[in-house]
Amino acid sequence: MGEKTARNAFGLVLGTACAATAQTTPDRTTLPVPEPKVVPSKLLDVRDAKAPEGAPNVLVALIDDLGFAGTSSYGGPIGTPTFDRLAGQGLIYNNFRTIDRAPWEPKPRRGLTEDIWELYDTRTDFSLVNDLSKQNPQKLAELQELFLQEAEKNNVLPIDDRVFERVNAALAGRTAITLAQGMTGMSENVFLNIKNKSKTINAEVEIPKGKAANGAIIVQGGRFGGWALYLKDGVPAYDYNFLGLERTTVAGREKLQPDKATIRFEFAYDGGGAGKGGLGTLYVNDQQVGAGRIERTQPMIFSADETADVGIDLATPVVEAIGSEAKSRFTGRIWKGTVAVRPEPKQAAK
Repeated sequence: MGEKTARNAFGLVLGTACAATAQTTPDRTTLPVPEPKVVPSKLLDVRDAKAPEGAPNVLVALIDDLGFAGTSSYGGPIGTPTFDRLAGQGLIYNNFRTIDRAPWEPKPRRGLTEDIWELYDTRTDFSLVNDLSKQNPQKLAELQELFLQEAEKNNVLPIDDRVFERVNAALAGRTAITLAQGMTGMSENVFLNIKNKSKTINAEVEIPKGKAANGAIIVQGGRFGGWALYLKDGVPAYDYNFLGLERTTVAGREKLQPDKATIRFEFAYDGGGAGKGGLGTLYVNDQQVGAGRIERTQPMIFSADETADVGIDLATPVVEAIGSEAKSRFTGRIWKGTVAVRPEPKQAAK
């Protein structure tokens, strides 16, 4: 980037006419209290300021008591040439709105392929009463096409139009979730419910050369309840943390060598009610490397604010030995992770 461009980008600071002011303290011993004397501030032009070498381009837009409709970009009386240039390189669609489901409706009115779109002119119909889709089919088609373009550009396709099922996966009958490195901050309602069930955790990882891999692979919960699949000094392990009171570790014995590897943990739930235990078995490349019993599990919730994370353990640690936040970041590569559950086994009739 040239020096001139850098100076211009650095100097694009916008504001409104309400400049900062200085004023004297009025005499309040007599009535009426006189109006304070206001000294207007000076207008500073920073367009010729020079940014330090290598400084990033920053655009700061200060808008005080001014709506977008007041700017020249939206046809208003206040000249905003910088906004005008930004708008000229983007899209402005602020007068029409399409709708296929009201916010309070629990389910879509129709499936995505049978959707009937509505069209409203928000300049004259703020309450969205007059559907103009039949009177103005060209505008509707224009916005439908724009919607698909923006959806594809922002990676929101395919579209899932379910509502409550997206909050509680159990309602949708989901029994598995596929994960990737960098997926963090997943609350319990977003993540798969693994409680009171048998489960399989599978992670395809790559161990770096030159040093033993460490860190969290897939974790859920924190110091006061949760579970974790991780590597400590290159050795794979699974920990179950029962309410912070009882911790069970199922670990291998040997370090993983630099290469790709598949780590799998199987938990066979005992059944017979909620919060029971089960047998945990750890595998590396389909070879069993460890096993152990987990005597009891949490039946309802791990935490209201701890989350499921891939490649790191945010907030408090499930496993104190690998820690949390930056300390727990996995030093290898996680190509793919999956978590799958099976229903509680049926008990034999007595």
